[in-house]
Amino acid sequence: MVVDEAQATAALRDTDQSLRTLDDAGDVAADAVDDVGEAAERSTGKLKMVKKAIAGVTAGLAALAIGTSVAKDFEQSMANVAAVSGIDKTSDQFSRLEKEARRLGASTTFTATEAGEGLTFLGMAGFSASEQLDALESTLQLAQAGNLGLGESADIATNILSAFKLEATQTTRVADVLALTAVSANTDVRQMGEAMKFLAPTASALGISLEEASAALAILANSGLRGSIAGRNLQTAFVKMLAPTAEADRAIRDIGFSLDEVNPEIVGFQTALERLSRLDAQGIAKVFGVENMKAVITLLSGLTGEDGLEGFLAKLREADGTVARIARMLTDTFGASIKKVTSAFSE
Repeated sequence: MVVDEAQATAALRDTDQSLRTLDDAGDVAADAVDDVGEAAERSTGKLKMVKKAIAGVTAGLAALAIGTSVAKDFEQSMANVAAVSGIDKTSDQFSRLEKEARRLGASTTFTATEAGEGLTFLGMAGFSASEQLDALESTLQLAQAGNLGLGESADIATNILSAFKLEATQTTRVADVLALTAVSANTDVRQMGEAMKFLAPTASALGISLEEASAALAILANSGLRGSIAGRNLQTAFVKMLAPTAEADRAIRDIGFSLDEVNPEIVGFQTALERLSRLDAQGIAKVFGVENMKAVITLLSGLTGEDGLEGFLAKLREADGTVARIARMLTDTFGASIKKVTSAFSE
């Protein structure tokens, strides 16, 4: 077969041109793919930006809603304070109460709204605006130390203040004594509050101090007598001392003393108990009643030593600052810190 050289050369040129055309088409196709990819990336980026913007707006609206709710709740709690206490919301007194509630809301695990609720409970107990200011912080600390609700804490504190005829400025003293008794004996703040409901008025009538009554309850608690049982037993026993029978008079004279010489209001609580400790079981039954014998014998047999009346009184007379220290210890945890920060942010 004879090949025409000119025809072969022309065919090669045509083949080369076709290959170049295909290569150019491939480049165009690749560029097109790149353009599509870049467009897709731009669209994805814009979509992400839109999503972030929407998320930001949503978070902002949520924060605004929460802030509005918190402000509304606080306003209502302070309105309750004004209503219960009979205070004008435009007065300087109300302004000071509101400021104190905000301060404690920013510095404790309680919110300002909860602090406002504490003021309401104190107002319901008959406290004036100035008395509420004196009592609020210690009431919150007592609630924290005793794991109580604010209403219960306020109820316990105000009942004891009233029974012992103490001013509102003595709320910290009450909280300190209760908190220290709770951590020193086999009892807690709630049980102490229950016991004091019964014991405190009678103890006060006999000239027995808060610390002395608390020490007596601590001795009973360590023997298994707590709360209302301990309070009732000591109350009825002490009532018999306020109005002794002729039989009780004879029993006391049999140990060498007159009624006045064993009267706590006259000779002091410790001295009276030391003298009464000379009574035997029969004498105790005559003076204090058979139903109260267990409580009285427990008390009279626990007058000395570190875990006796003497030891507890020494501790309780140095109780100053106890409830604040316990509150700080309880706040010094991760969970409490988060709650405290949350409380502060609510302001």
